[in-house]
Amino acid sequence: MNEIEWLRSADACFMLDHLYPQRGHNSTPEQPRKLRLYLTALCRIEWKRLHPVCRATTELAERIADGEMADPTQRLEVLEIAEAMTTAEGNPEVIEQCIARLHALKVAVAKAPTRFYRDREWFTATWMAFLPLWGDLPNYKSIPAALHRADLVRCIFGNPFQPTPMLDDRDQTDEIRAFAKAMSIARDFASMPVLADMLEEAGCSDPAILEHCREKTDHVRGCWVIDLIAQPQRDVR
Repeated sequence: MNEIEWLRSADACFMLDHLYPQRGHNSTPEQPRKLRLYLTALCRIEWKRLHPVCRATTELAERIADGEMADPTQRLEVLEIAEAMTTAEGNPEVIEQCIARLHALKVAVAKAPTRFYRDREWFTATWMAFLPLWGDLPNYKSIPAALHRADLVRCIFGNPFQPTPMLDDRDQTDEIRAFAKAMSIARDFASMPVLADMLEEAGCSDPAILEHCREKTDHVRGCWVIDLIAQPQRDVR
């Protein structure tokens, strides 16, 4: 893959394959934060189709990605709950057990009909919620191609063919940091053009940063510009 293909591609899996080339057997690396957040972003798009248990585990996956749930025992518990849902096929006993386990973690779960969809739809939706919790690099191709989003790959990973943009300290005022962080927490990125104006007024002139903020496309948690501001210690790519 080259830069032009990256910028124009509509094939998210092709782009992810560039970022995470296949390795030999038993040499799969740990799943990185950025990929976890891409997979949870796909879940957010399908939110209405997800069972409330899967919504809860997706929210926990986001917290795990950002280091907000460091206890390995709790992380394993959430993984096991999400995995149980993939084979539950609407079984009320299994679902109730999953809900009880989430309650033990002090996680509320909304009530829902026992069965949400047909068997294949159940598998697809629950598998989407399971993959972000997997410890190793998961088989993201197991999610149907139609549910992947190339624009979200670009939003989260930026352009790997260019050097990582930099922001001077003067470009990152307390107000700008708070504004960016608030958008990420609320998952409401409608004010990205406002962020671009704030950055420009503070002295930022990097075209990649400003153009991304003003792009008329979806932005999600893990957006590389938001990370650059609100989580400067992380790898923005």
